[in-house]
Amino acid sequence: MFRIGKAAKMFNISNRTLHYWEEQGILNSSRAENSYRFYDDKNIIRIKHITLLRKLKLPIADIER
Repeated sequence: MFRIGKAAKMFNISNRTLHYWEEQGILNSSRAENSYRFYDDKNIIRIKHITLLRKLKLPIADIER
C-alpha cells in the first residue's frame, strides 16, 4: 500500500491529480482512519495506465469509458 504522496512521486504527478482522477471516477483509493488515501498494487498499475494515456493526450472521459 502506498500513501498518496508516494504514489504521486512515483509517477511525477501531483496529489491533486490523483484527487481529480478519483473525483472523475477513474481511480479509487482506500482510506485509513485518519482519512489518508492509500493505493494498493492494483491501483498503482491503474495510475500507470492512466498516466500513459494522459501523455498520449487521451481525455479523461475517454479513459473512463
